Amino acid sequence: AYEITYGDWSSDVCSSDLMLWVIWLSWPEAMVSWSSAVSCCTAALDNLLVPAAVQKVIEIAISKHRDPAMSRTISALLRLIENQAAEFVFQMLENERVAANRSKLPLISRQLGAGSFEAATKRLTDERWYVVRNACYVLGALGDPDAIAHLMPIFQHGDARVKEAALAALMKSQIPHRGKALVSVLPHLPQHLQESVITELIVQRDASIIEPLAEFLGDPPAPKLSMMEKSAQALAAIPDDRAAAVLA
Repeated sequence: AYEITYGDWSSDVCSSDLMLWVIWLSWPEAMVSWSSAVSCCTAALDNLLVPAAVQKVIEIAISKHRDPAMSRTISALLRLIENQAAEFVFQMLENERVAANRSKLPLISRQLGAGSFEAATKRLTDERWYVVRNACYVLGALGDPDAIAHLMPIFQHGDARVKEAALAALMKSQIPHRGKALVSVLPHLPQHLQESVITELIVQRDASIIEPLAEFLGDPPAPKLSMMEKSAQALAAIPDDRAAAVLA
């Protein structure tokens, strides 16, 4: 089996072997022929690069994020080794101290698809709060509909910072009908976060929230007046007769 070795990793220049791979991947004809082999070679692809090389590619992706051509090339390479790359992204999230770099890592993980999803979900039960927080951010960035089922138990977590991360993941994701999930976690949130959720629901205009929001408003203890008013706005924004009936 061919293995790309460490080579010369000076500045942001890859080893000569890796650069040959990068150049080869940049050719559309090569990508077409290579993509047909990916389905049967996933396990081998995960061993394509040694660990130091994988980390270096991710570091280049961070530093070259404003270079569209280089970003596309690096993304193509990372997708071929998505499982291995996803693990390194999480390790770097745990250790990175520069906020600007840390904020870019979830964006890179979004390109790794199933590899990132698997790496994130297995970290949701980690004892370290910041590891669970990072997993929530990545799941939100991925936008996978299955992420909701994995995020919901996090609202029982003992650390408020983790709950806020799970909430941010749901609110910022583009998962269809996430509004219903947001309503279901309202009882587990402090008032200031409840109001943030209702404000988001006003914008979403998601009909799936009608019945669960009506139940939340009717269950004791009764929400504060400000919550009642915002909830009425969220329902009024939905063009659905059921919402009008709740407000009647």
